[in-house]
Parts: sequence; C-alpha cells; structure tokens
Amino acid sequence: KKMDAAVEFAGFVEHFRFGGDQLKRPPRGYIAGHPYIEDLKRKDFIAIAEFPISRIRSPDFIDEVAARYATAKPLMNFLCTALELRF
Repeated sequence: KKMDAAVEFAGFVEHFRFGGDQLKRPPRGYIAGHPYIEDLKRKDFIAIAEFPISRIRSPDFIDEVAARYATAKPLMNFLCTALELRF
C-alpha cells in the first residue's frame, strides 16, 4: 500500500514509467498472484520521463524537468526508507 501511495502521489504515474531489469519468475517465497508481484520482481527502480525533443529548447524546460523530479520525491523517500537510507 505504501508503494502505491508513493507512486500515485503528486502525479508520478502521469509523468514517469518504470524501466530496468526484472526477474522472470517471482522471487523465492512469493506467489505469482501476489498483488505487488511486478514490483517484487524488479531488480531496480528506474523512473523514465519522456519529453518531446521540441521542449528541450524551451525557456521553461528546466522548470518542467524540476517539477517532474518533484513528483518522484515520495517514491524516492519510500525507497530510501525501505533500505534504511537517509533521504
């Protein structure tokens, strides 16, 4: 539930998609029907945001990128807390 809240908060899912490697099968001890199986199979959490090439030269591009990074803050906080790292 906390993962869902972290990803859904502040529009993260509207701006990012997850990339990176995943296990082909569920990790040992987890069933294929687990509600978070796709996240449990992740080897890493890579958030990818795509921008049209035409936006790169826009004067407000940096602000747009910064705003998108801000939507990832709850996810980063969740991941760092789960790994007992300072955020």
